[in-house]
Amino acid sequence: MREEVEPGIPQPRKVKWIVAGILFAILVIMAVSARPAWRLVKEWRAVNLSKEAMVHLENDSLENAWEKAQSAYALFTENEDVTRTVAEVTMRADPAMAVDFWEETYALSGRRDDLEHLVEAATLGRKFKVADQYMAELLKLDPQDGKILLLEAQLRVAQQDIAGATKAARQALKSQNIPEAAHFLYVQLTQFSDDPTVRQEGIDYLRALSQRDDELGLHALQNLSNYTANTPEELEDVIAKLRNHPRAQHSDQLLALRLEMFLPDANAEENLESAKAIIDLESPEQLIELGRWLNQQRRFGQTLQVISQEQAYSRKDLFLIWLDALAVLDQWEVINQALADDNTPIDRYLRLLFQARYYMETGQTARAEFAWSRAVLQVANDPQKLWFLTRYAQKLGLYLEAKESLDRLTTLPSSRRKAFEELVRLEQRDGSVLELRNRLQTMHEAYPNDTAVENDLAYANLLLSQNISESLLTAERLINEGSPYLANRVTLALAYYRQGRALDAATVLDTLPVDWGQARSGWRAVYAAILRANGRSDEANALIATIDEEALLLEERDLLGKGQG
Repeated sequence: MREEVEPGIPQPRKVKWIVAGILFAILVIMAVSARPAWRLVKEWRAVNLSKEAMVHLENDSLENAWEKAQSAYALFTENEDVTRTVAEVTMRADPAMAVDFWEETYALSGRRDDLEHLVEAATLGRKFKVADQYMAELLKLDPQDGKILLLEAQLRVAQQDIAGATKAARQALKSQNIPEAAHFLYVQLTQFSDDPTVRQEGIDYLRALSQRDDELGLHALQNLSNYTANTPEELEDVIAKLRNHPRAQHSDQLLALRLEMFLPDANAEENLESAKAIIDLESPEQLIELGRWLNQQRRFGQTLQVISQEQAYSRKDLFLIWLDALAVLDQWEVINQALADDNTPIDRYLRLLFQARYYMETGQTARAEFAWSRAVLQVANDPQKLWFLTRYAQKLGLYLEAKESLDRLTTLPSSRRKAFEELVRLEQRDGSVLELRNRLQTMHEAYPNDTAVENDLAYANLLLSQNISESLLTAERLINEGSPYLANRVTLALAYYRQGRALDAATVLDTLPVDWGQARSGWRAVYAAILRANGRSDEANALIATIDEEALLLEERDLLGKGQG
């Protein structure tokens, strides 16, 4: 007999199929939603890493900020906060590399401030084609905006276009929202002029600003204090205004006292007593300020008067000020005894640094080199300390030691670009084009797509009369790709000159709207050589008269020698 089934209650086989269907539906839903959920998790994690990176950046821990920012970007690239963080961190280390990240950020956000940062990065990174492109976009947004016009002026300065920079700076001063930096950039630009009337116009503008009783007026006074042509009467006026300015701080009072030392009747002892009167000698922070102020003026004996050995041993910063004063006064045995004391309040790498200097000063060269190398190894992965070693070595004129620490910095991602640029600058200072070319070659291998490095490498090769055909192709390609800047034009002209094509070389430079009196001395030397090769000796000699030969590399000087006689 057939079993009755209660209506509405599924049979066991049907129950199994229903459960299986539900489970399958759940699995389908989970499969569909898992990917978006995982994407959200990745984005959340990337944003948090970005926040951590910014904290490190604010604390000047660039290496940690770099690691966090790169990790965030590896996780998620489609969030503007993530790309903006990577851009800001990279900007601190390598503006040229930051350009791509700012472009990504601007594409995601469309924000004007991101566009401004993009132009700034491209300017600092010498990616002028990119800078010009986005500068035009900014000017379309508001051609009368002071901040935008200041950015344009800074871009033109980087491009060696002093006339264009001055024009943009003047326009910025007519805007409704004048950035403070525009005032001082304008004054600096007037001082490049060959016209004494224009130079005086800039100083008069600065003096007018200094009459104000706000922060701008105070900053104008601070800038005016650096103007070397001040008469004693003008200097006294600046001193009085600094002392009486309502926004003046301790540092401004000390600046006024420092300026006093340039007056005809200056008295160092009275000046120091006046400084003590405005400084709380019981405050370590103010004592540090006073010690640095004295050392900056090379009044090292007075530094030792105000900072006792006991006070020096109480803090690292005071100890370093005290050591610097002792070093300049050749008190090396006192320094050696202090370094041997276990209570010396300085890091091990600083102890090694001063030991290296002690050995140098006492003629123990091998021990000095060994101590310096140990100091570099001690901080091998700390860019901040490596930069301290670099700056200290440069201050003492120890350029081989500075290069050693810079070489180490080129191995750290967050410092690589800046270290390479500093190495190139040092090689330019030393005047060896061969060493400069080798540095640029290494830099080109690290940054193969950097057009500025490509151009500089081609220029160095041409100075050496090496790789001429390859350098010519590079120069032509860069200009054809949209880099028609003076640096690129000079390289192209030099390439033609090296090939014996003097007329072609002159054609490249003759029609440029350039004030050659404001161009780099080396570029003027190239143009002068080309003018001579074309029989235009009077023009060449007039240009040579404007050149500071001390600023030339040896091979640039050789260019001036060709055709003379």
